[in-house]
Amino acid sequence: MMIRDAIESAGGRRFLLALSTNIITAILVLADKVSDAVYATVIIATVGAYIAGNTLQKVKAPENSEWPSKP
Repeated sequence: MMIRDAIESAGGRRFLLALSTNIITAILVLADKVSDAVYATVIIATVGAYIAGNTLQKVKAPENSEWPSKP
């Protein structure tokens, strides 16, 4: 459970995967292994997937959750 708690406190698996993907892509650009266009495409895709995943998770949340707030 200690590893799971560390991952959750760092932002969760999805966030860490998105962050590591962006860092690796930035390093590849700095090393001239990929072009700026590839970097931009990867960043857009990663951020889009992260947002879509968060939205889907909130939509499929259990009924007793706080989101969406009910008046």
